[in-house]
Amino acid sequence: MAVTVLLLIAVVVPITAVAAGGHDEDHSITDAEYFASMWGIDVDEAIQAMSNPANGDDALMRDAKCYAKDWGISIDEALKQLELQDTIGELGAKLTEQESDTFGGLWIQHIPEYRIVVQFTDNGEKTLQPYIENGPLIDSVEVRTVDTSLKDLKAIQRATITAVQDMRIPFESALVVSKNTIELYAIEKDAQVLAANKNILPGKVDIISVDELSKPGSYIFGGLTLDKYSSGTAYCTAGFSCKNSSGTKGILTAGHARNTLYYNGTYLPMVSEQFECLVDAQWHTTPGYTPTNWIYDGYSTRSITATKNHAYQSEGEYVSKYGRVTGFTWGYITTTHFLPSYISCSWNSAFYVYVHRSGVNLVDGGDSGGPWFSGNTAYGITSGEKGNDGVYMAVDPYVQSIGVTVMTSP
Repeated sequence: MAVTVLLLIAVVVPITAVAAGGHDEDHSITDAEYFASMWGIDVDEAIQAMSNPANGDDALMRDAKCYAKDWGISIDEALKQLELQDTIGELGAKLTEQESDTFGGLWIQHIPEYRIVVQFTDNGEKTLQPYIENGPLIDSVEVRTVDTSLKDLKAIQRATITAVQDMRIPFESALVVSKNTIELYAIEKDAQVLAANKNILPGKVDIISVDELSKPGSYIFGGLTLDKYSSGTAYCTAGFSCKNSSGTKGILTAGHARNTLYYNGTYLPMVSEQFECLVDAQWHTTPGYTPTNWIYDGYSTRSITATKNHAYQSEGEYVSKYGRVTGFTWGYITTTHFLPSYISCSWNSAFYVYVHRSGVNLVDGGDSGGPWFSGNTAYGITSGEKGNDGVYMAVDPYVQSIGVTVMTSP
């Protein structure tokens, strides 16, 4: 099981204003032909997809069909549950901030029945009541008692990372809210060493032997292809469109990619990058092209009209992604506090998001940098893969570290 660093998709459309004698219509047809070839559809279908991105209800309906298929429920019920995800995230963020001494985290349970499980170390029912009364979650919430608060689990994870780093053993770590524990992953021989020295680790740590740890991705094409040279040679993938505080627009991709990139023979100057701790991202300006707030989702384009902050993302939440190799796939968040082995972080904190769906290959190397989303909301960009599972970096707020935000309007 290897975590491979990967890259994303934003639709970049040609500028409408051209110099005298320019051929913007021909340029658009060229792009449509390119998209048609890449997506395996007719040129006319590509033009329609580029011209009519899915908004609101259409995008959510696509996700609801996938979600309903997974859990054997009606489309109406799937829509209802997906629409609750933002409210659930807001509840988790409020409890983290205002009830940190006793709040043990929350997560979404899908089987045997749909529940929002909210955990406290003490007095949970009474503490939670003011936050949910007269609200849409009141009939779906289940309160459980756990031993350790989320605040203390995060401290345990930081202490665990420090202790294992001092042992100079390669590892990965995840905070799993639904288990109220920290999981520590290492290959078999190293897992045995960790088990033999468990007395130096904090409590609430489970040591898990794995076949492989994470490793950086392969920088191959996915979504919109960015090239290694002006003459071609596919290298990596364009990501969500972005802009800086002065309004300069560009495209976002993974920070582990090379800095010299081209699109359709045009050099894309890199502005800023970071590949450590919370951030695996870089952004480039796009001379001759105007970035817009679209992504391709495997069916057509959809508009991105919002971002979801990492603090509002929840264990058990449905998310989908697009990548050139595996296309449109979807899964469920298993932890929002995962530390991949390929990420170096002096803070000893874990903020990457890990996604799983049983029996499905969510991500491969060519998907590197691809967008993770739900409805018309941007969640993150693909950073890696582990076996069949996906790892992404939340774009909000972490891309602000490189001076940009994701575009949510043209």
